[in-house]
Amino acid sequence: MGDEGKIARIIVRGAPTGVQKDLVWALLIGQEEASEWVVAAVDGGFQFTELASGKVLAAPSTDPGAQVAVAVAGAERARWTIRKFDEDDAAAKIEKVDQIVSGFYTLELAGTGRYLGRSIVEDRSLLPKRVVLLPAGEGEEEPLVIEVR
Repeated sequence: MGDEGKIARIIVRGAPTGVQKDLVWALLIGQEEASEWVVAAVDGGFQFTELASGKVLAAPSTDPGAQVAVAVAGAERARWTIRKFDEDDAAAKIEKVDQIVSGFYTLELAGTGRYLGRSIVEDRSLLPKRVVLLPAGEGEEEPLVIEVR
């Protein structure tokens, strides 16, 4: 697919993400329902489009703890900055889609300092866990996994 887009899964703290009722969740069980995303370059960052719905990964606000969702293409807060970690835990900003391979990354809502992750406080059940924008200062040190198909 080159720089046009890559199909990938987003895995947060060991659990692949999936969409239920337009909200994004980390699926501890039922992982066969995990979403696949097309990662494409957009002006100033990247956009993740869920294959099943055609909707884009977006944040409803920049508030810490806001659960990310999917929204129609062109939605506000749907542009992400991607940084990849190397073997020495150094993070480098990704500029092109073809630089994305399976590995450890951070996803920042572009220009906000808010990173995608799971809440620090979660119940201990096997229910899906909310995928949220982390508070400032959190998320840079806790990479997630992007698994490219």
